[in-house]
Amino acid sequence: MADFIERAQKAGYLDHRDYLAAFVSGEISPDLATRKVAVQSLGHLGKINASLTQIARATISGRMAHLSPEEVNIIKAARAAILQTGNEIREALRR
Repeated sequence: MADFIERAQKAGYLDHRDYLAAFVSGEISPDLATRKVAVQSLGHLGKINASLTQIARATISGRMAHLSPEEVNIIKAARAAILQTGNEIREALRR
């Protein structure tokens, strides 16, 4: 992550999240190192998504205490955000 933040600063971005947003939106073309970070990020997003899926399955099967409707909504929102972010990164990598 430190390398990514450093590249963002070298590219003139004060906040690495702005650099990521510019990358995802296609405003900047990624160098090889940035592409590597993006691919690694996809892997991490996949692991988080898998964990959320395991929580949902454990709840449905009764192996875990039932979640409140608010907790279920949080998990659904997190999964949606993960899927959207992953799709945006994949789209940016295709360019």
